[in-house]
Amino acid sequence: MQAQMKVDDAAAQAGVEVPRLTPGPDARLARMRKVLLSPDLALPLLVLLLFVATALLEPSFLQVSNLQNILRQMSVLTVLACAAAITIISGGLDLSIGAVAALSGVVAATVMVDHGVLLGVLAGIACGAAVGLVNGGLVARFDVSPFIVTLGMLSVASGTAFTVTGGLPVYGLPTSFTDPLGYQKVLGLPISFILAFATLLLVGALLAYTRFGKYLYALGGNRTATTYAGVPVRRYITVAYVASGALAGLAGLLLTGRVAAAQPTAGTGLELQAIAAVIIGGIALTGGSGRARHAFYGVALLTLLSNSMNLLSVSSNAQLLVTGLTVIVAVVADRIRRK
Repeated sequence: MQAQMKVDDAAAQAGVEVPRLTPGPDARLARMRKVLLSPDLALPLLVLLLFVATALLEPSFLQVSNLQNILRQMSVLTVLACAAAITIISGGLDLSIGAVAALSGVVAATVMVDHGVLLGVLAGIACGAAVGLVNGGLVARFDVSPFIVTLGMLSVASGTAFTVTGGLPVYGLPTSFTDPLGYQKVLGLPISFILAFATLLLVGALLAYTRFGKYLYALGGNRTATTYAGVPVRRYITVAYVASGALAGLAGLLLTGRVAAAQPTAGTGLELQAIAAVIIGGIALTGGSGRARHAFYGVALLTLLSNSMNLLSVSSNAQLLVTGLTVIVAVVADRIRRK
């Protein structure tokens, strides 16, 4: 803009008319398309439209109990989506978060039954962080594909959970743990959702305003350049997976508290739902872009879509089809927006 003003001033002094360049229709169309497909506009609008449409088709959707149930369902997936977002933004991938959530829930419940809530909670989160440390160490130290490492860890964590429990759920958890996460509310909002939303805000702040977050975006954008810039790449990759594991542990606690039992199968498929939410939210699988709130948009859309189809008696097979198509459409829309 300043350069254009200088050219205009010089042209005016010389008595020469300079033609003004105006954006053509293609440029305007591209700019409009980018705005309309922006995750901060398109996804909240889509969630709102789905909300209104479901309320019109099924009045019971607006019942307070159903809305609170939606928020409870969102809580676990929100925390897992934050975990997935951290590794994806850094250029990696963590397929083990669902199994780690189940393992952490089992460990927490086992400790909690004998030693109290506080030690159980700490044990669950520490278990998740420890698994993340192994994942991050292998990926960073040996430069192994995160897909392979975390896929293997998925089986390891799941097998460990079955071994610890003998394949049976762990019951007898303290009510001081299960009641707040199961049904208690604050100002009408489930406590589990409040904890999940606070986690979302914390992760969003870490990614946007800290050196840790800036380095993660740099790693996802161009790892080679980040290495040449003197950033301790291995350290930050490891920390990213530790954070992902700790968040998976927290998700396991929320899930265990909600159902009042720790089940070794509890996390089955949750990692795919979390990654799908991240993708739908507009966070690129190639890394280096996206915000925590975008993952939350994806979680809201998937959870609301699932609840709507259940209320409308849509078959489970059709629900899988709709969810898959939603992910595909979201990926294509994101690619169009980035062109």
